[in-house]
Amino acid sequence: MLPITVPQYKELISKARKLKSQIDKNKLNSELVKEFIEFTLNTSNKDFDTNILTKEDITKMFKEYLEKECQHILKSGKYEHYWDYREDIQSSDLEEILELANKEKTENFTQATNWYLFEKYPEIESEDISYIIDDFYKQNSEKVDEIKDVLDWEDYYFLSEIFYENIEYDLDVETLLRHSAPEDLTVYFGQTWDDEYGDIEYDFVQSFDEPEFLTNERDTPIDWLMITQGYTREDLVSEEKRENSKFLKSLYEELFHYMNGLEGCQLIAIPRSDDFEAILNLTRRKNIKINKSTYFGFFNQVHGSGCGLSIELEKDIIIDENSPVYNVKMAYHNEFGNYSPDAVYRLGLSRYRGDLEVIKDKKEEN
Repeated sequence: MLPITVPQYKELISKARKLKSQIDKNKLNSELVKEFIEFTLNTSNKDFDTNILTKEDITKMFKEYLEKECQHILKSGKYEHYWDYREDIQSSDLEEILELANKEKTENFTQATNWYLFEKYPEIESEDISYIIDDFYKQNSEKVDEIKDVLDWEDYYFLSEIFYENIEYDLDVETLLRHSAPEDLTVYFGQTWDDEYGDIEYDFVQSFDEPEFLTNERDTPIDWLMITQGYTREDLVSEEKRENSKFLKSLYEELFHYMNGLEGCQLIAIPRSDDFEAILNLTRRKNIKINKSTYFGFFNQVHGSGCGLSIELEKDIIIDENSPVYNVKMAYHNEFGNYSPDAVYRLGLSRYRGDLEVIKDKKEEN
């Protein structure tokens, strides 16, 4: 703020008008001129800075501020956003990030998260930069108005450009992702709910004791799952083999012991994992292992029903381009037409266990 009060300013204008009137009439009073000059000078301190700031001066001031007050940031060349340990990414956002990663074919989930947060929440970065600019103004409070006047009130843009020329801004999404985990991670195998509405009921339950069960095409998600465990339909119909295999026995029970009418049910897996790179690989059907500890079963996401989710694997599953992974969901849903398993079963599973594991390529290992 300028060192002059409103009454002083009004008196200054009044005296200036009198002088102008005398000059116009060629009757200038030297005493009045002297009085005007003394009055004007008395409105400020003796050490009042009369130098007019330029954009170059402001640039220098801001750089000196960064060197003094942000020395550690300037030295590293990077400003990292601070995330409180309680902050995380909501699962609805995680699903959108996953979709973005596949749409834009990003290198990894972290890159997609950066893009997503910068686009959807630009205020995070602008608030960080504003904090630094506001502190700069606190350090130079007597010049704030002048700086804004010189910069024609585009000070944020001007000063932020200087910031970016000297410091890289980093959202530090790695930390935020470490705070985050899917609410209800679910893998759906096969096709859409409509396309597979009656497949399990008609292809397995109703035809199980019929001759065509062993002659029909075997391209269903259940057939795929049996193959991953080293079994076929012939093994499933054998009581002796079911007795000697926890996988076959639990699959049979999932089909016949929990509910009548499996229409609308799909094969799902519920891996406990917060490894987002593994989850991305899962959607891309490459370089991923589902550990045998993972929950598998039949679930109806539209009606909110299902079987026991009690199929017990005997072997880990390697996901590749031939695996029938249809969809991967991370959010908790509890409304008709859109249920997630935890809303129905109240499983209360840990979200941080490592049921998914990225398999490195030989090129990556080398």
